[in-house]
Amino acid sequence: MNLNQIIEAFLSLSIQNGGWMELDRFYLKNRILLLVGEKLLEEESQTVELFQGTAEKMVDELINYALANKKIENDQASKNVLKAQLFDLLMPPPAVVNAFFAQYYSKTPQDATDYFYQLNRKSGYVKKYESLESMTVEAGYGEMTFKLMTDQTKKTSETAANEFAAACIQEKSSPQCPYCFESEGYAEQKAENSMKRFIRMNLQGESWGFQFATDEQYSEQFFISPEKHSSLEYGKRGINRMTQILDVFPHYFISLKDDGSIRHGCYEGGKEQFPLFHKSISRYIELADFPLLNIGTVYWPFPVIRLQSPNKEDITEAAAVVLNRWEKSIKTIEDNIFISIIGRRKEGTYEFDLLFTNADKTTENREIDRQKFSIAELSGVLNLYDAELIKTEEIERSGRIEQLSEQYLGQLLQTDLFKRVDSRIESFEDFLTELEKN
Repeated sequence: MNLNQIIEAFLSLSIQNGGWMELDRFYLKNRILLLVGEKLLEEESQTVELFQGTAEKMVDELINYALANKKIENDQASKNVLKAQLFDLLMPPPAVVNAFFAQYYSKTPQDATDYFYQLNRKSGYVKKYESLESMTVEAGYGEMTFKLMTDQTKKTSETAANEFAAACIQEKSSPQCPYCFESEGYAEQKAENSMKRFIRMNLQGESWGFQFATDEQYSEQFFISPEKHSSLEYGKRGINRMTQILDVFPHYFISLKDDGSIRHGCYEGGKEQFPLFHKSISRYIELADFPLLNIGTVYWPFPVIRLQSPNKEDITEAAAVVLNRWEKSIKTIEDNIFISIIGRRKEGTYEFDLLFTNADKTTENREIDRQKFSIAELSGVLNLYDAELIKTEEIERSGRIEQLSEQYLGQLLQTDLFKRVDSRIESFEDFLTELEKN
């Protein structure tokens, strides 16, 4: 493929993404030619066959031309600067993205998120790694899902966020972490960040930003963070905000989990239907103040309390009662022990799960190697990034995954907060008894 084919494909993608119009084609082409050090291209007589690679591949090819023309030095810093400049031409400005989002949202919420997600995918900001194989294993508490992924070096969102924050602190740069609004278009740490866009939201009278994860761990993984760099409330106000997010995006689930490090709290969610979501309440309990609320436990490797109601006020108030009861059941509040919370909408009903787990992994394993369980892992999905495992024969691979399922289940069992030495209540059963007395 020659330079003309690559540029024409680049122009088509830029215009298709909405940042530029057809009238801008010559202007945009000249901008690219200037960046890579080429003169005006002669138009070919026949129809130009477009370059078929990804946006990232197109940018890499353009950088090669810039190197050949000695437009930039052959070092990583110079390449990253040019990469960021080219990527930025692929994505519309934030105001345009937000305007299009609002226009699509006037049709349906899913139309809006579909637009924003596809924009991020086509430009290459969201890198979706499809699984080579997905296996469902009966793990004693119901079915768990194991996905063999193509990228064995992929980082979790938490790890990437921590590295970003550490680099920003070291360089004393403006954005403190990737959840800060100042990180929009900030490409100092990673050139692809020049394409980052936030959808502005108003939640409880405060400014928040919606963004998709650049390295998604499950379908349409996203984060919603406050404009102010601060932690999130785990009480009534925080849960009420989760129900508001579900009203805005009823087709997504939303979760709240302590990340253990970054002080800029954020909600995490997506479109995936995890195995936990398909489980039913196995034992109902009663809260006297909420006669119309379904509340009970879910049979899972660690304690889970589920609340169901069409009334979001009941969900908010009842969840606060459970959280308050839990705070009284531990010896010291200073431990900052948080319960993971996952909420979703089901046919007009709000359904919230309270996960009583410290989310820490207790054993080392070459495939299961992260320090904390993600929301996906707590909900029954484990992504495996292991080249050797991918290459093995089906029978051997199946046996290995069964072994991993036992290790995975064992680790989940050990996250039970009621087994901590600092818990005043001896068992989950005792906690439920105390809860019903309130």
